[in-house]
Amino acid sequence: MRGSVFPYRIERASPWGAQAGRALGIGLVLLAIGGTICGFSLVHDDYGLPLVVGAGFSLVALLLVYSGIHQFLARAGAKETLFELERLPVERGNVRNGVILQDGPVRLQSLRANVICMEETRKQVRRNGRTRVERFYKMIWDANVLDEGEVTLNGGERLQRNIAIEIPRHCKPSGEQGNGKAIEWRVEVWGRVKGKPDFMHPFVIEVR
Repeated sequence: MRGSVFPYRIERASPWGAQAGRALGIGLVLLAIGGTICGFSLVHDDYGLPLVVGAGFSLVALLLVYSGIHQFLARAGAKETLFELERLPVERGNVRNGVILQDGPVRLQSLRANVICMEETRKQVRRNGRTRVERFYKMIWDANVLDEGEVTLNGGERLQRNIAIEIPRHCKPSGEQGNGKAIEWRVEVWGRVKGKPDFMHPFVIEVR
């Protein structure tokens, strides 16, 4: 998508509303399962493993429901942050100019942007006679590129802050690295909103 300041507007890694809806939907399903298990255990006076499993399902479910509601409220409290780049891909050892755009109305306590590199490791694990692929994530590089303090934006106003992304040449590029490892680069924009839930927007960028 073409940007308003730079040629490339980077899409959010996943739609804000869809991410909140998935968390809420999965949470409600798990809550129903956990509640059913707990109810069955209590009816049959079984306070052992089934009750523990049901309580575990319910706890995870409540965390997901909370996350989904939090994201919906954050979406209502501030318009989605926009991120644009002058050129793609981002080349290691060179500087790429970008811009962070935030539309009002919103009362921000802070607005930060970090460039991070995540390494994903995939391993085949065999449990209970079944083989499954488990994924492990580790942050191997990060840099802060924006640290904006308190600012109030009225309706129709826009905060525009230019950033410079410079990734060292020795860092790994995006994509598969072999041996079950993959690299993902992204820009994460974190906003703290006065009196309302905070937000975070992840934008995946290609690094070569």
